[in-house]
Amino acid sequence: PVTWGNFSNNSPHPTGKNSTTCPQTPPPADTPPTSTSGVTSTQTGQYIDGDGNQVTTYDNSQSFRYYNYQIVWVSGNCRRQRRTGTFVRTTPSTVVQPPVRVFDEYRYVDRPFDVSDIKTGGTITDDVGDNGSDLTTSWNGCIIERKTQPFASNQPAPSDAYDMDIDLVPTASNETKWQIQLRDFAFPRSTEADDFTSSDRNAWGNSSCPQAAMKLTTMTSSDRGSFNTYIQALSPGGNTYHDYGMVWGARLMSSTGIFQSENETAPNGRTIQRHLIFMTDGDMYTSNSNLGLQGHEPTMQRVGNTSASDGIARHNNRFLQLCASAKAKGMTIWTIDFDASQTASLVTCASGNDKAFFASNAAALNTQFQAIARQISKLRLYE
Repeated sequence: PVTWGNFSNNSPHPTGKNSTTCPQTPPPADTPPTSTSGVTSTQTGQYIDGDGNQVTTYDNSQSFRYYNYQIVWVSGNCRRQRRTGTFVRTTPSTVVQPPVRVFDEYRYVDRPFDVSDIKTGGTITDDVGDNGSDLTTSWNGCIIERKTQPFASNQPAPSDAYDMDIDLVPTASNETKWQIQLRDFAFPRSTEADDFTSSDRNAWGNSSCPQAAMKLTTMTSSDRGSFNTYIQALSPGGNTYHDYGMVWGARLMSSTGIFQSENETAPNGRTIQRHLIFMTDGDMYTSNSNLGLQGHEPTMQRVGNTSASDGIARHNNRFLQLCASAKAKGMTIWTIDFDASQTASLVTCASGNDKAFFASNAAALNTQFQAIARQISKLRLYE
């Protein structure tokens, strides 16, 4: 509302007017409002919104004035008069202040991530860096096995240990699919329980992740160079998991599994001999602190290790059961132990003692590979 003062004479006054024409004279227009004070802000409310922002509302008030005119006949004279109108203009405003985040602690927990971009060569960014900073990573192709169940070193694999099924083709169920291993986003903790701490732990920048496998393919003498290049790029490192190598070797060779369309039949329609040559540079050697194909054992408890020796025994049991599955599918397994002594489990895995070989040096290793090649060639000739 406007508060009005009294009219008072204000020159210049009209001239040549009489009592009739004077009141008919149009007065000047009202002047535009001008401010007479600064803005005064009064807080009217404050709350925290769903995003953690502090929202504060204000009423902002400022005083204004303007002049209003009239023309009147007063005491035999035509006079211009002016009065002052004052008012207060109030406008609301809102101030949104994002929260000031102060790093408090690290929370080592199981978290899902959207991996749709990195599966196609992109990157993923999340606040898993130092003091909650963003970290960006890509995928190097390494995985964590599909669903499994722990079973002891003297027990058979249960039916829902899907990682032990050589032929299982993934379905819509996530339990039958492999998980992407994000080693830059993976941090160790001692138990399955969530761990809240101020301790800044290092991610597994160098987890157990082997060289990408070469799929089965027809090779001629002209392919020797590319094959040698691939072999020479392989390098041993870290621990030794025989079961990891066996499960993927058997998957690649099985005629009834995920690569069935590539190796079910021969181009000439004849029976395919399936020979799996398994070479290792030592005994099974596992680690509870390792991040590998079975994830991180203390955190995920996939294998069920109770100690280092129990972990080796459990993985050996898995290895021998996978060997048996491969042989049951018609694969002939040849083993080569490139070590100081022959490993009993490799002899058991082979399709007979005559198919278990041992080499303590490079020359002996070459001799053993040639011996295997000759025997396979003889088998083909005898068909």
